[in-house]
Amino acid sequence: MSELPGYSPYGVPPPAASSTSSLAPSTSTSTVPPAADPPSYLPQPIIRPARRNLAGATQTVSLSDNQHDYFQATLTTPTTYTISLTTDPTPIYRVEIDPSPTTDPAIQLFDFDDPFPLAAARMPPFVTTAASICTREPAGAGAIWHPLHETHAALLPLEIVPGLPVVNRAVSWSCARSTSDLKCTLMGSLFGWSGDGLVLARYGMVGPGFRADMVFDILRGGGIEFELGVVVQAFARLESDRRKIAKKGKKGR
Repeated sequence: MSELPGYSPYGVPPPAASSTSSLAPSTSTSTVPPAADPPSYLPQPIIRPARRNLAGATQTVSLSDNQHDYFQATLTTPTTYTISLTTDPTPIYRVEIDPSPTTDPAIQLFDFDDPFPLAAARMPPFVTTAASICTREPAGAGAIWHPLHETHAALLPLEIVPGLPVVNRAVSWSCARSTSDLKCTLMGSLFGWSGDGLVLARYGMVGPGFRADMVFDILRGGGIEFELGVVVQAFARLESDRRKIAKKGKKGR
């Protein structure tokens, strides 16, 4: 069948051809506008170093890693100790111990050149236990004190998981027979399911061919309050024993 004029297979009449219609042959001599200039900056892929673990270069250490730091305590005056690394004699901290029962606090730990204490211990007659320990701003209005009992049980603030808040955990201080060497042991397990009796620190050690009477061995990763607490509690335990012996000596006269 022949198509009728104006017929469209889509049911819509085709537009009439005109000089302006897109169906009319173009007589324009204008060229197609050029494409937009390419951007002067093309994003480059970021070159990242290969990762060997999720943390990348970040180093984290926890108590469960069983890494240790060693510190030398040196008696510089009858009432003052300095604390340094065993590998570097430069003093880092100083500890002042006043044997007088009228002094409060009896023990204070400072940065070596700082007059403000980082941690401290109060002792009788100002407290009713063997000692009371503060490991954060003891001179501040909001200082928190934890007891060191006559049974040598105490609390230490531990950072169980690096970066998470510290928790107070019970510890026990024991003394090796016939020595003044001290050992600080966690009461219970670190994470709550296994591994009771983790040794957190020692003060004074002896082994085949060596003695280290005034050396702290502190498990790394527990946080600064934990480490300050270890040092102050150790000195408080020794000072408490010294005062008991002195008191017995006076009674025996």
